Parts: sequence; structure tokens; C-alpha cells
Amino acid sequence: MLDSEVGKGARFDVYLPLAEGVEEVAPPTESPIKRVQGSTTILLVEDEASLRKLTGNTLKEAGYKVFEAEDAFKAMELAREFDGAIDFLLTDVVMPGLSGRELAEKLCRERPEMRVLYITGYTDGAVATHGVLESGITILRKPFTRAQLLRNVEEVLAEKQAERIPGKNAEYAESEKQRRPS
Repeated sequence: MLDSEVGKGARFDVYLPLAEGVEEVAPPTESPIKRVQGSTTILLVEDEASLRKLTGNTLKEAGYKVFEAEDAFKAMELAREFDGAIDFLLTDVVMPGLSGRELAEKLCRERPEMRVLYITGYTDGAVATHGVLESGITILRKPFTRAQLLRNVEEVLAEKQAERIPGKNAEYAESEKQRRPS
């Protein structure tokens, strides 16, 4: 009910039904994370140093081998220097220099089986300008919890097919290798 008079203000009365009993709601439980067997190497690219360190430590504690880079150029350098497989690219979308999407395109040409997970704190509009809101692309929104990070990494790793950058599939990468002089 509303009672209002000019110069005297307004009074709102709200009447709610009496609850018979209080139902206790259990806090939500997070589903257990299914670990992908084998050793997995992750290239983590994040320009914010504290987040890069925290994310890297979380992944290392979960048993992953992690290389950390502060930008796309350092990531490409690390990838060139590492002879083994890089199974997973975890990259920020918006970074100085090259974006995470541009980095993924470049690295997936050389490593077509590498899976990609993007992280961002930006809105969909800003992310869309970097070409990352396409179907089939996984994005982890900042801020995220340790459990969310690990769950997203595991989900992407568990996919039967590695995420492909459109037009950059295994056949394309193989043809690129054949054209390039050794």
C-alpha cells in the first residue's frame, strides 16, 4: 500500500505471506574435475603479471607443465625454442601488440593440434572486435576461480577435436610446412 501527501512524504507498506518453514538450501557444489591423462604442456600468455603468476601456479599445482609469457611476441619466441609439443594455449584476448586471436592463428599454423582457451575481462563488444566470439571458441571470463580455470582447461583438453582456427586446420598447416624451405 502507498500513502503519500505533498510536503509530508510517502509511506510504503509491503505485506508478505508468512513462511511456514524455512527450507535450507545447500551451497552449490562444484562437479569434480576429470583429469586428462598424460603430461600436458600449456603456454600461458597474460600481460597482467600478478594474474599470470597466479594462473601459472594454479596450473602447475594441478600437474601441468607451464610456460609463461607476458605478450604474444614472447609466446612465439618460447614456442620456437621449445621442441616438444605444446598441447594448450591459454591466452588473454586483448594484449599490447598482437591480440590473443592473432597469436592463436600464428601458433596453430605450426601446431595444428594445439587447443586454445581465451581469457578476458572485457565485454562481448570489445571481445568481438578481436574475432573471438565465433562459434566453437571457448572463453573464460575474468575474474575466475581456480576451479573454473581448471574445469575450463580440462573441458577444452577433453574435446575430441582440437579447436581449429577457421581455415587453419591440419591440412593447411601441412601444406604450409611443405611450401616453407627447411
